[in-house]
Amino acid sequence: MTPLVRTALAACLTLPLLGCGEPGPEHAGVGATPVAPDAAPASETDPDDTGSDVPPAAEPDAGNVDPTPADTDTPTPPPLAPSPEPSAPPSGPSPTTDGSDADGTAESIDCAATLPCRLEAVDGAFAITLSAADGEALDGNGPLRVDFSIEALSRDMPVGIDRRSFAVADGQVLDTESLQLGSAAVDGARDEAVFTLVAGVPINGHLVFAGTLLGAPDSLDRLALVLAEAGATRELRFVDVPLGPEPSSAVDCQGLLPCEWRSADGSAGLNLTNVAPLYWNRSTRLVIDWSLVATRPLEAVTFVGGLVTDEGGNALEIYGVELAGESSRDDTPLVRPLAAGEPLNGRLVLRRLPPADVVTLGRIEPPIVERRAPRSPRWRPVFLDVPIRSGSEESDP
Repeated sequence: MTPLVRTALAACLTLPLLGCGEPGPEHAGVGATPVAPDAAPASETDPDDTGSDVPPAAEPDAGNVDPTPADTDTPTPPPLAPSPEPSAPPSGPSPTTDGSDADGTAESIDCAATLPCRLEAVDGAFAITLSAADGEALDGNGPLRVDFSIEALSRDMPVGIDRRSFAVADGQVLDTESLQLGSAAVDGARDEAVFTLVAGVPINGHLVFAGTLLGAPDSLDRLALVLAEAGATRELRFVDVPLGPEPSSAVDCQGLLPCEWRSADGSAGLNLTNVAPLYWNRSTRLVIDWSLVATRPLEAVTFVGGLVTDEGGNALEIYGVELAGESSRDDTPLVRPLAAGEPLNGRLVLRRLPPADVVTLGRIEPPIVERRAPRSPRWRPVFLDVPIRSGSEESDP
């Protein structure tokens, strides 16, 4: 046996004493009964302990290393920062280009000095149409009154007019004094007038404002009509609203009769037919005869009022009126329905005759209007340079 062989044999005989040929830690689990986690470690002198003296934690098996140990020292990335909270709650909808809020709480329209003037709600729920803005009296005097109609377009809805409605003219603000919608307002009521609108059926209403407009303005700078609907308040703004009668022109009769005035829409014509002395209510007076014809049915109203001047512009005193043979000498208006194409005759009576040398009247404004609901701008027929005829006196009516 050679020395090299003897040396190898000696080494092989000593290996069992050093654990040679025993399975390593990486193979300890194969076919072996696992040790309970809370079992005490084997004694270092235990003859059955074939494991390595090196603790497993000191020499971990690379093939069984957990890639994400729980107690690793590697820092985890910080979480994403949350979105910043708004500094204040979002405001209401942005105004639309027409000056209205998107939710319809404030809407406006420029009437451009023309009536009727219609504003439709931005949500399409209803429309409101201004039809007249004038003094409450038949001749346009008295407190400001604004007439309108309101119509539900898409659904039935209860709607109310709020007393916070107001009007502005030349910087003067007028507050609401009384209001009506659909039916007469209750005397002394301080709450809003409420009416249930049926889709497609317009309802008429009007407001009367407190105070007197100063300076005789010809338009309202702004009318704010405040409505309450579906638990919300809506301020409807009408800008440049014309005041007073319809914009018809005066007629120059040039010393000739008959002389005709036409309404602005052309549907009615008023003819002066005669201006002459007449025995009327126990005295001879100057009587102005007229005749009205319309292309549509209407209701005509005349009252003691109007204006008559001589050539020098001096006003002559008015005494009474007639309509279809009925007379009035006080504040009682005379009313008569008129069918399309049917003539209606009337008279305006002065208290006394003008001087004998006055043969022409400079201006005549007969007190006649059309009664409508809601009101439209009143007629204001004006005749200039009207001749006075001499004629036989008639008997007292």
